Amino acid sequence: MSEGFNVRNEQRSTSDKELEQTLRPRQFGEFAGQKVVTDNLKVFVQAAKQRGEALDHVLLHGPPGLGKTTLANIIAQEMGVGIRITSGPVLDKPADLAGLLTNLEPHDVLFIDEIHRLTPVIEEYLYSAEFQAEQVNFIPFDALKHQMEARVQIRYKSAPAAALLTPTTDGNVRVKFATPQRAITPGQSGVFYSGDMCLGGGVIASPR
Repeated sequence: MSEGFNVRNEQRSTSDKELEQTLRPRQFGEFAGQKVVTDNLKVFVQAAKQRGEALDHVLLHGPPGLGKTTLANIIAQEMGVGIRITSGPVLDKPADLAGLLTNLEPHDVLFIDEIHRLTPVIEEYLYSAEFQAEQVNFIPFDALKHQMEARVQIRYKSAPAAALLTPTTDGNVRVKFATPQRAITPGQSGVFYSGDMCLGGGVIASPR
């Protein structure tokens, strides 16, 4: 075997790909092991189907062989949508990513293997600049009446970033960052600051 051989980089024939698809589990019930993971994914998929929406972003991590690609295919199968598979090293320039995104059908699954190897330029295209905060509570006042500038923290270890807060008619707050932010995750908290003073916060929903 040559020193530079890497099975992940080898080209597979059409018949190899078809055989692989027939051997892979196609439903959560056929996937062996990692019951906690599959049980959580079942809930996420069922909730998305009941809402009639696409599944939110899912991050599957771990060493090769744990079934990340298989789970991505199962998610698409359970959602009843198509799947497009690529890998981080393949996406060299924004046009590569744009070509994938423009060919996706509504609610399709895009699985990026080795996403940690994306270039910074490509990563920026996957960032979100805006989200809606629900279950909002403010400390200095009861509710946000007008737009205001603030700094918003979306992860414990991340620094607050400049954003514009806009009240919505349903009592929520729309948060628009001055620059796109990485990994805005539904269900986590967004905390609002003015200088060193904490204004309040809410639960992240619907990043865009």
